[in-house]
Amino acid sequence: MTSATGSVSFNPSQLLGGSAGKIDTDALIDALMAAKSIPQNQLKDKLAKQQTLNDNVQEMNRRMQSITAAATALTDLSFDGVPTKATSSLTSVVASSTGGAAAGSATFTVVQSAAAQVSTVTASGAVADYTQGLDLTVGSGAPVHINLASGSATDIVSAINTANAGVRAAVVNTNAGQVLQFTATKTGTDNSFSITGFANTVNDITTATDAQVSVGTGAGAYTISSSTNTFTDAMPGVTFTVSAAAVGSDVSITVDDDVSALSGKMQALIDAINAAKGGIKTLTAKGGLFQGDSTMNGIGLDLANAISSGTAGGRSLTEFGIDMDKDGVVSFDAAKFASAYQSDAAGTLAAIGSGGFATAMRQVSEAASTPVIGSLSVAIASDQAKVDDLNTQIAKWDDRLAREHDALVLKYTAMQTALAKLQSTGDWLTNMFKSITDGQKSN
Repeated sequence: MTSATGSVSFNPSQLLGGSAGKIDTDALIDALMAAKSIPQNQLKDKLAKQQTLNDNVQEMNRRMQSITAAATALTDLSFDGVPTKATSSLTSVVASSTGGAAAGSATFTVVQSAAAQVSTVTASGAVADYTQGLDLTVGSGAPVHINLASGSATDIVSAINTANAGVRAAVVNTNAGQVLQFTATKTGTDNSFSITGFANTVNDITTATDAQVSVGTGAGAYTISSSTNTFTDAMPGVTFTVSAAAVGSDVSITVDDDVSALSGKMQALIDAINAAKGGIKTLTAKGGLFQGDSTMNGIGLDLANAISSGTAGGRSLTEFGIDMDKDGVVSFDAAKFASAYQSDAAGTLAAIGSGGFATAMRQVSEAASTPVIGSLSVAIASDQAKVDDLNTQIAKWDDRLAREHDALVLKYTAMQTALAKLQSTGDWLTNMFKSITDGQKSN
């Protein structure tokens, strides 16, 4: 458009500061939402830190519970008894203690080992009429009727094995021809068997026998039998197994306190203590997550005091192989412990078991980790409440930010619509002014 002062033109982009309709509202909304999300992100950071604290407290709680478990294994010796081990004077007889065994020794003569019955029958013409089947009786049980598909050796074997009645069958090729061999699945006289229905004679090749041990002859002598080669009740808490090589030999079964197993229980407790003390030392060190924390420091101090205080009778724990160095690391000398036990078993048990070292450790660990009332349990509950509160606040921010995002989308969608209309109007005005200017130039 031209006037006395010159041409007239209109460019809406000069008013908008950019081309209308090309503003990146998504990026603008994202930037605004990032700013609005700062308080929620701060809560998330706080939650992550709190969860880290929780995880460490819970780990310490588990370590204290490990002390409780290891200490209980020692304090319960007064109820469960000292671990024992059973040994045999013969390599052909294997003995073990199953718990509750009293120290002592017994000598037996191995009379015989257990055997399973083995019987055979000639395979050719073994049954006169296969439709009648067979009857198998094991021990004092009721007969089991076995149906046969034919009189062939293969079908007889298959039928007996399928019955799974305590006898296994097989076809064996011998110098004299095929035979059917039947073997009891278990040893002992209670598992002897008989099979009726054969036309041929059934021969017992091996007689079912019980394993037997005996003591002496004449008045006062006795025999002990077992359907297997293993005797589980000849001596309370002791199991021993004989073999054919031991038949005719005398064997002594000796039961002693198992100092090695007892040392293992002690070592388990020492390991649990060191794991707890090491964790506390790391957490409460300068710059640690729990630097200056009274609960953690208190537990560490209680553990150290329980060790340095010695036994209830005023004896030093070093007498029993337990020591603590300047860094607070506890050590255990199994050889020194074994020597103390051999010299005074009762005194050693009193020092390390119920009422002694293990009891002191258990009291410290239970004071920390007992559910609900333990110091660590209380801390865990408190920390979890903080986590729950932070999660609730974060969830509320999720709802709030979602609403604000929707509001921004509506706002900038409306703005885009208005800009689009303004763009359209601007385009129309530009074209109109251009046509006017062009008309004036032509005149």
